[in-house]
Amino acid sequence: FAGDFLGFVAAQGTGGGYIVFYAFSEMATCVIFASFLYRKDPTWTRVILAALVNLGVVFLGMNTLWFAMFYGADAMLAALPLRIGLNAAMTPVYVAILYFVLTRIGKLYRRYVTMRE
Repeated sequence: FAGDFLGFVAAQGTGGGYIVFYAFSEMATCVIFASFLYRKDPTWTRVILAALVNLGVVFLGMNTLWFAMFYGADAMLAALPLRIGLNAAMTPVYVAILYFVLTRIGKLYRRYVTMRE
C-alpha cells in the first residue's frame, strides 16, 4: 500500500486522481507471488503459476472491477479486449524476466552466504 501511494505522490502533476482500490490489487499481487515463491526455489512451474494466478485474479479480475466502478461498464467492455491482449502478450515476457532475475539473485545469495561462513 505504501509503495502504491508513494508512487502516486511522486507522479503528481501527471494527471489523474488516487484510486485506493488499485492499492488492494498491488497487495493481492504481493500475496499471490509470496504464496508461490517465498522461501522456495523459483522453478518455471512456480513462476508460471504465480503469474497466471496473478493475471486472472488481479489483472483481469480486480483491476477490471475497479475500472468498471470508476469509468463505467461500457468503457470497461470497450477496453477489455485490449487489456486481455496486452496481458496475454506481456505475461510470457514477465515470467521469463522474473524467473531469470530470481534465479540469479538466488545464486548471488548462496554465494554470499558461503563466503560469510
